[in-house]
Amino acid sequence: MPFQLTGTNSQDLCTVKLPTSKSISNRLLFIRALSKETFAIRGLSAAEDTILLNELLSSHKSEVNAKDAGTVYRFLAAYYSCIPGTHILKGTKRMHERPIGPLVDALKLLGAKITYLGEKGFPPLSIEGTTLRGGKVSVDASISSQFISALLMIAPTLEDGLTVQMEGEIASASYIRMTLDLMSLMGVESEWIRNEIRIPQRAYSPSEVDVEPDWSSAAFWYLLSALSPGRTFFLEGLHQSKLQGDSVIADWMKLLGVDSVFEENGVTLLSHGYSSWSQHAALQFDFKDCPDLFPPMLVACAALGVEAKLTSLQNLIHKESNRLDVLLKELGKCGLKYTLVDDQHSLILQKQKLSPPDRIFETHQDHRVAMALAPLSQIFGNVSLNEIAVVQKSYPEFWAQLSAAGFLMNKIT
Repeated sequence: MPFQLTGTNSQDLCTVKLPTSKSISNRLLFIRALSKETFAIRGLSAAEDTILLNELLSSHKSEVNAKDAGTVYRFLAAYYSCIPGTHILKGTKRMHERPIGPLVDALKLLGAKITYLGEKGFPPLSIEGTTLRGGKVSVDASISSQFISALLMIAPTLEDGLTVQMEGEIASASYIRMTLDLMSLMGVESEWIRNEIRIPQRAYSPSEVDVEPDWSSAAFWYLLSALSPGRTFFLEGLHQSKLQGDSVIADWMKLLGVDSVFEENGVTLLSHGYSSWSQHAALQFDFKDCPDLFPPMLVACAALGVEAKLTSLQNLIHKESNRLDVLLKELGKCGLKYTLVDDQHSLILQKQKLSPPDRIFETHQDHRVAMALAPLSQIFGNVSLNEIAVVQKSYPEFWAQLSAAGFLMNKIT
């Protein structure tokens, strides 16, 4: 159902209760499933992906559907490989286009019995659970950190543990560090030397844990703050995080005029507006460790007319949509001018002024595309989106919170 979103002139303080991190939640659920002890996870994410993973980890069905959730699919592929039973693991059409080969190859080297049911290297899969052996595997780490995280979390359950040698340029290393930090919290230490991570055989010794508010979701409020000079936003419960690499958004948005004031019970965003006079050269943002920040940062730079180079974009093709292509297509409706360089792995934006979109925005079944485009209503007066339910994947409360902040939403008939 298409919706039109109308911006707001409100200068009232806007207080936002962010969702908790689905990345942390999903890893804790996986560790709990592998552990011989149960433990409480307080503040578990209400994201659709987390609900789905929780259901499937406790399901006794032989055929399961991970839908469009990449983390869910990849974690389950590893999980089903080492528990009794045979499972058919399916997904959406888009999921069947996303690579799984490097993870399957590594699992097979450990003794996994996995068969491709379609094109080799891609879902769906048939997995016959068996006792995996430990040792050492080499994995292409350039496509997705989720391959590495899935192997790391099953590693302590394997005889003699596991050494994972990461080949190629490591994608989203911050999410690998998140995995290792959470494993450490649950009693399993690791050693990361150059491109190798070693995990000993050891039982998880879990304890109750609280899930942090989600910095990936906070990025869209930073975007909104950047486009709303003079207005104050308070992100309740958000703190500087050692677990979440996406917390770098606070440093990046400072360059675009948004200050973060960290307090005991959250962070206040104060936007004084972007000024190119404060910059002596074009800005550069590298998304190798934080690809989920690309949508809000691209929209922020484009909307503010920031001269910038956005780099390490090669993995965006493997997300819920090809985020580079679809965002350039949608912002092209506003007259965006850009240059792709470095074999299309980098994007150069010049100083420019966007025009109101000449037609409706398409969200391409991608939650982060929808949430990145919506704040443009603040500079254009209103924008129309073809489908908005996609935010259920990570941030179900997003539209309700925008409404509470003064934005108006109307169905387009």
